[in-house]
Amino acid sequence: MRALVDISISYDENIDEAITVMQAVCDKIAMEEEAIKEGPDVIGVQGLGDSDIVIRIVAKTENMLQWEVERKLKKALKEALDANNIEIPYPHQVYVEKK
Repeated sequence: MRALVDISISYDENIDEAITVMQAVCDKIAMEEEAIKEGPDVIGVQGLGDSDIVIRIVAKTENMLQWEVERKLKKALKEALDANNIEIPYPHQVYVEKK
């Protein structure tokens, strides 16, 4: 089975730095998680959105354990990006009040 994780970063972030941080997380999880058979590997930029750059990570896992691996990867990646001050964009709303 294949675990697939897409993580978005802000256009203001350095893509190479983000990929390096993400791959370090992937390498650590690969050592810890027995369900992973191959990878996980940061494939690279998957897409360019309206306000984000999407980076894709893939891994091969034991049957029916791909979702567990995806959840573990997402949590670890979020924590690593936060620790390295790499922004994951989210929608903002700005209210303008006229006087």
